[in-house]
Amino acid sequence: MKAIITIMPKRERLHAESEGLRQQLRGLGFEEVQGLRLGRHLEVDLTGAQGDVRELVAAMCEELLVNELTEEVSFVIDADSHRQVAAHSEGAGG
Repeated sequence: MKAIITIMPKRERLHAESEGLRQQLRGLGFEEVQGLRLGRHLEVDLTGAQGDVRELVAAMCEELLVNELTEEVSFVIDADSHRQVAAHSEGAGG
């Protein structure tokens, strides 16, 4: 099983890295960018029953992965860890 965890700064808090990246994008001409939140994406391979894994991931987030004062978390459990996920990637220069 795979846990897909997304950790983001809370919306009500100013996040300097996110704001800096937003300003850089706008400076490059991407003026459509009005807001940006920079976060973390984790994929954790786990064993166990789905209910147990959900509790385990919640405990990992609470004890180590997430600062509840400044961050919010969401996660999904993918029971089909053999599933192929399509990804799009472009190299430099296009």
